[in-house]
Order: sequence, then C-alpha cells, then structure tokens
Amino acid sequence: MVVLDATIVNIALPSAQADPFGALSAPAALSLLNTTFTEARERARAFGVHGAIAGAGGAVGLLLGGVLTDVLDWRWTLFVTRTPRE
Repeated sequence: MVVLDATIVNIALPSAQADPFGALSAPAALSLLNTTFTEARERARAFGVHGAIAGAGGAVGLLLGGVLTDVLDWRWTLFVTRTPRE
C-alpha cells in the first residue's frame, strides 16, 4: 500500500537521501571504466558511450517531465519521484 500523504518530510526526505549517493556513483562509474578498459582506444569509446548515455538521460528526463506537466499537471512530478512505502 502506498501512502500518499504530502508532508514536506515525505516529499523532500527521499530526494535528500538519494542525491548524495547519486553524486557518489558517477565518479565510481568513471573510475571503473578507467580501470576496466586499459587500452586508450577502448577507454575513449567507453567514456564516449558513458557520456552519451548520461547526456541522453538528462535530455529524455527533461522532455518527459515537460510532457508530464503539459499533459497531466505539475503535481504528477511529485508522484513520479516518490519512493513507495508500506
């Protein structure tokens, strides 16, 4: 059962918990690519793919957010980003 009470703690707390770990995962992913791909050509390709996916993810997120707010309402963005709790 998903609780849909909209207090500031229930809206802001999951985001405050997820943001630092998301910020820590980006350098970890890049260092993993750096150690996995030892040849310069493979490493350049891996960094290129990583950058393309990261850029596309940001662009797609903005586009889908715009479609969501245009079609439904801006309040749906709060519902989409929520973590379900029982």
